[in-house]
Amino acid sequence: MRKLFREEKPEYNKTTRDRNADLTGCSLYICMLGNYPPRMGGPSTTNYNITKLLANCGCKIHVISMHPFKRFLLPKSYLKTDNKRPYQESKIKVTWISQNYVLNNISSLFFLVKEKYDVTQAYHPLTGFIVSFFKNIIHAKYVQYVLGDVWEQCNPRESIWGERLRGLSGHKLISRLALMTINFALKNADIIIVNGNDLKRKILRQGFKHNAIHVLHCPIDITIFRPYEVEMARNMVLCHSLLNYVNGIDILIEAIKIVKKEIPNVKLVLVGSGPQEIRLKHLVNTSGLNDSTMFTGGVAYERLPPYLNEATVCVYPLRFCGGVSQVIQEAMACGKPVITTKVGDNESVVRNGENGFIVEENAPLEIANLIIRLLKDKKLRERISRNARKTIVEKYSFREYRLKYVKLLNELQK
Repeated sequence: MRKLFREEKPEYNKTTRDRNADLTGCSLYICMLGNYPPRMGGPSTTNYNITKLLANCGCKIHVISMHPFKRFLLPKSYLKTDNKRPYQESKIKVTWISQNYVLNNISSLFFLVKEKYDVTQAYHPLTGFIVSFFKNIIHAKYVQYVLGDVWEQCNPRESIWGERLRGLSGHKLISRLALMTINFALKNADIIIVNGNDLKRKILRQGFKHNAIHVLHCPIDITIFRPYEVEMARNMVLCHSLLNYVNGIDILIEAIKIVKKEIPNVKLVLVGSGPQEIRLKHLVNTSGLNDSTMFTGGVAYERLPPYLNEATVCVYPLRFCGGVSQVIQEAMACGKPVITTKVGDNESVVRNGENGFIVEENAPLEIANLIIRLLKDKKLRERISRNARKTIVEKYSFREYRLKYVKLLNELQK
């Protein structure tokens, strides 16, 4: 797999630059506040992609991100030359700061005041709070991203993250303070960008002004996430995501247990790591799927395409999602039939039976039936695959995102 990936042309090549040469230029100095690789998850991936996109069109970028190692237990060897290089370009400076929220904000404020940024962009309102609070002395335009249901995340009673929140002393007070901080940050943002219409509707219900909210789905680098000319593994079902409750990996394992009765040689590959990894391995063991399941552990973002290309079907049985899940778009960009759930704004990208399949939440039997159908029907797989790739290229590529995004930044500077 590793050899296959290294044979592919790098994304920063002449072809890529020529392809984007007709796009509007941008020479702003932009600060990006938020998680950045090798940290894992949707916000860090989005930050990475938009950073690449803006650097490639002439912007100077300073990324301020929390230190990646302690939280995800990544070894420092992860940042050896071959792993570090994709995240460090000539126009991109990355500064790692403390994971402590107070120290994090103090460190961020130091750079925000010292550097003369044209635009400051935050990937969570809790991160953007420091920008909004000191907006009068920072003098940079403030762009706030909302990449998930940030209000639900702070609800200790109903949130799927509530167990962690309820474990904290004074969690109700913490929840209220977090909600106040989020609303304050959004109120003072010059532009709010969300990655789904469901999030826009929720923000409007909170009483924020309509003309400041823009829906931009996360961009996908179609020069990296694309079909490779490789032989697919037979009957391989893949899911690449954080191994947590939200992403519903246990539901997929239940579905594979059903599929195995019909297709004994089915293989499940789980790409990623996370807090439920031990529990999921135990579930695989008790389900009798040890010989049919592989856990790869954490995989660097730009090494994901080979795994996706070897898969026959990609499944993402999400319990919850704000906006559109980026892993779905990545799999579709590689021309893979995708099965996912009716959560967030996923239905705006996946059209059931045309470029993928949408099922109800927590429906292992329905997922299993679709997996069996796709594994057995090659013509169906090929039709869905073509349409999936076409959807991403035409609507969610770097080029399409860049046209809209640079226009927003240019209007912001007027």
